[in-house]
Amino acid sequence: MLLCLYMTIKSPIKQKTFGAELKTFEEARNAVIKLKTLQPLLSPADEETLSILMDKHLMDHLAQSLDEAVRGKLEPLNKILK
Repeated sequence: MLLCLYMTIKSPIKQKTFGAELKTFEEARNAVIKLKTLQPLLSPADEETLSILMDKHLMDHLAQSLDEAVRGKLEPLNKILK
């Protein structure tokens, strides 16, 4: 811990990066705490939505698909279903 603190003080660039990483970690930790608290109240559909949102690989594919749709690279549904 002291080494990390020393490195962040020594380098302003590292300090900004470390600060951003720490903020991201704290936000993720708070989200997990909230989810654990709310889990008994979630419907199966809510749980499915959360599992999709937490799947980085799936979200990357979804983002790519949405980007392609915005650029007009669409496939007709009847062609996809064949």
